[in-house]
Amino acid sequence: MRKRKGFTLVELVVVIAVIAILAAVLILTFSSVTEKAQHSALISNGKNSYKNLLNELGEHIDCFYQEDGYYIVFGEGGKVNELGKHNGTRFKKDAQGIYVLVDENTIRCNDVEIRSIQSILYELTAHVKAEEWSKNSTHHWHACKNKNCDEKYDEAEHSFDQELAQEAYLVSEATCTQKATYYKSCECGEKGIETFEHGDYAEHTKAAEWNKNDTHHWYECTADDCDAKVDEAEHNFEDAINFDGIVCNVCGYEKSTTEGLEYELNADCQSYYVKGIGTATSTEIIIPSVYNGMPVTSMGNNALRNCSGLTSVYIPNSITCIGDSAFYGCSSLTSIEIPNNVTSIEEGAYSGCSSLTSIEIPNSVTSIGNYAYSGCSSLTSIEIPNSVTSIGYDAFYYCRSLRSIKIPNSVTSIEDSAFRECINLKSIEISDSVTSIGNSAFYNCSSLTSI
Repeated sequence: MRKRKGFTLVELVVVIAVIAILAAVLILTFSSVTEKAQHSALISNGKNSYKNLLNELGEHIDCFYQEDGYYIVFGEGGKVNELGKHNGTRFKKDAQGIYVLVDENTIRCNDVEIRSIQSILYELTAHVKAEEWSKNSTHHWHACKNKNCDEKYDEAEHSFDQELAQEAYLVSEATCTQKATYYKSCECGEKGIETFEHGDYAEHTKAAEWNKNDTHHWYECTADDCDAKVDEAEHNFEDAINFDGIVCNVCGYEKSTTEGLEYELNADCQSYYVKGIGTATSTEIIIPSVYNGMPVTSMGNNALRNCSGLTSVYIPNSITCIGDSAFYGCSSLTSIEIPNNVTSIEEGAYSGCSSLTSIEIPNSVTSIGNYAYSGCSSLTSIEIPNSVTSIGYDAFYYCRSLRSIKIPNSVTSIEDSAFRECINLKSIEISDSVTSIGNSAFYNCSSLTSI
């Protein structure tokens, strides 16, 4: 018999048909397995998701629950009792009218709305955006919180337009010359390189010692590159006269006595008086209490007469007498301190000192000489102490700015024209001790309303 060498055409057709049938069977089987796998996955998801749905289901755990063409019946404890098929309008099994399909994700069962497992699963598997920013040197974004998910949300380049005065962005603290400086930042918190100022300047750190010049004292600020002067004020020389000059009560600055004044021995040959301006050129005169080892006891007659550029005079406590016309015509003199040891202000001592605004006469003075303050047209107030017994004629003649005056109990006489032409004088108080008032004592005091 001859040996066969291959398949016949019929046999080949049969083999192909068999293979096709087997393939079809395998495809159907695979499809069935796939569908069963889907069912199993759905049941598994239903079990896992029921934990999240339990509060929504409440007592209605026997409700049908539609899910992607299938239905699930939950039993007690959330177990899946059975899985059925939906035909598009109703379930194949009798649902007994206990459910209403609200939408593709929700049913209503006994007036309780229950979300579908699909929607719950979507929430469980959807991206969850982190609240905190993630960032690198150029960009920022919100990462997905789900495990093994690299999704980025709101990704953008840094924009350093935020001005937050916070410790994290502090460049330098405030000083007395510069406000606190901060870096600008991005909304994600990344720090930029541009800066901005915020807040107030810090207080100056003042030096321990006073700085001073001829007129003022102050504390310097110890901070670098700061020229601020702290507590700057004029010197206070009140009652601060000593043997060598005057000393500021605050900072201790000492003004030297004026050089060039002319002195002359008194008759006792044991003291000096100021005779004249001599070669002194300063607008401020400081008279020493001692000259050539002897006390200076008085301002001589006409000593500084007509020194119209003189603005202030410091007289030491050693002076007991201010002579006739000692400061006559010193029209720029604005202030003068009369020491407590002066007993008499002689005739015309301050006559014509038209810039003097106030005078304080010490309790040691017993007499105010004739026309002592006549022509002091800027004088607004004067206090006459209880030590004064007499006020000479023309003593305050033409003190046109004087508003009121009180004559103390010690005064016994007011001489002729003492307050003549004090046209703004409104009130005078005269004590019972006054026994005589001279002629024209208050002549032309046209504003006088009470006496």
